[in-house]
Amino acid sequence: MISRISPTETQTRLSPTKREENVQGAFALIDRDALRDKHVIIIDDVKTTGATLQAVARAILPAKPRSICALTIAIADPKGRGFEQV
Repeated sequence: MISRISPTETQTRLSPTKREENVQGAFALIDRDALRDKHVIIIDDVKTTGATLQAVARAILPAKPRSICALTIAIADPKGRGFEQV
């Protein structure tokens, strides 16, 4: 299992680079055996840059899961494209 091990600043006002820095090291693998050879789904409410999803996936990798997928409820469109190119 995964746990957030350090509090992080809200991502809403941060640049993409700062978002990555903000969540770097914020998650830790607690139980490797619980994820080994499992199909893991990471759920995030809103994906903007993917920094949180990537940080969680990096924390999970040492457990050697069979696969890692992401499920998001919404995608932010900070460039104002109206989702025409998504």
